[in-house]
Amino acid sequence: MGSTGEPGRKRRHFSSISPTSAGAAAKKQPFAPFSEDKKFVSDMKDGWKSWFAADIDWMPDRYCTGTEPSRTLLKAAKDLEVEIRKFLMSVEKDSFSWHEKEVNLKVELADIAQRVSLFSESRIAELEQILQKLANERVLLETKFEEATREPSRKEIIQEFKALVSSLPKDMGIMQSEIDKNKGSAVELNSLRAEVQYLSSMLHRKHNLELRVKAAIEAEATSQKRLTSVEAEIDELRWKLEACGREMVAGGFSLKVCSDQVGKLAEDGWQSTVMYENTKKRLLEVQTESDNLRQSFVGMQNKVEKSRLDVTNMLIELEKERYQATLFLLL
Repeated sequence: MGSTGEPGRKRRHFSSISPTSAGAAAKKQPFAPFSEDKKFVSDMKDGWKSWFAADIDWMPDRYCTGTEPSRTLLKAAKDLEVEIRKFLMSVEKDSFSWHEKEVNLKVELADIAQRVSLFSESRIAELEQILQKLANERVLLETKFEEATREPSRKEIIQEFKALVSSLPKDMGIMQSEIDKNKGSAVELNSLRAEVQYLSSMLHRKHNLELRVKAAIEAEATSQKRLTSVEAEIDELRWKLEACGREMVAGGFSLKVCSDQVGKLAEDGWQSTVMYENTKKRLLEVQTESDNLRQSFVGMQNKVEKSRLDVTNMLIELEKERYQATLFLLL
């Protein structure tokens, strides 16, 4: 009953990081914002923590039989727990580091944007002042030109004023184009700021994906090592089981031989009474030895069944980890 209830309990703990829900979210929104990535990492850490908090209490109480293989498996499980806790601490540290870098980058971008905006505004105001000054000069020159046209003796001065007045619209057009260019640069600055924010978020998502793939590969390698060690233990238990079977066959053969001897002694009668008693004692010893071998055989069978169940659970965990690694690669 305990072996069937606890895997179900384990599946309930894995429901918090269900790959189906993560895949559906990835299909609906191919470029999720950075806040959803942090929420995904937080949900994954909470799922692992709750799974270990439940399963470490479950494993020793119900499946520890005091044998060397079960102690070895328990030690491997504890080592795996320590490795995963170290991995979670590393993920938290990297997440905090990247969050700090992101905040610094946003502060620098805001400072740069503010500086450029202030420079653009000051430059626009300066150019507007120059334009106003040129307009005033034009009005003044036009006034002087009108005054000069009334005096026919100043033709050369009038021609110079005409040339200067004709050049003023060109200078004003150049100033106006420079003002428009600065305004366009301010709009372009806003678009560049949005693009930088998008690229920083994409870079952060890429780094998180690389960390997830690396963690999945390490978890798969660890599970493969555990599976290899468990298979070696199963082979050893199988060899011991076969040895017990051979001993039982030999004990059965000895029992048959003793039974034949007892039959012969019964036919001989009172002349073989002493030999019969000795043979009877030998028969009891053989029966006791056979019972012991049978009990040992049953114990070996139980160990083999337990090892098969552990291997099945490990294979299930390995498939889940491979599926999660595939899901991380798809994301």
